[in-house]
Amino acid sequence: MGKKKKQEEIKLKDIKSMQFNINLSVPKEAFDELLRRMAHLESKDTPKEDESKDKKEKKKG
Repeated sequence: MGKKKKQEEIKLKDIKSMQFNINLSVPKEAFDELLRRMAHLESKDTPKEDESKDKKEKKKG
């Protein structure tokens, strides 16, 4: 069996950083859907898409 290589430490002077500014444009419906899914990630209990649309239509009408 081969020898394990010694894990090298990261030296602070070798670290370089960059900053990115990214602008994304998505339709409001897609963003709302993403937020809805993210809200239910831990419970793994995502409401069905049709149910949320029905509730929105009832509130509007």
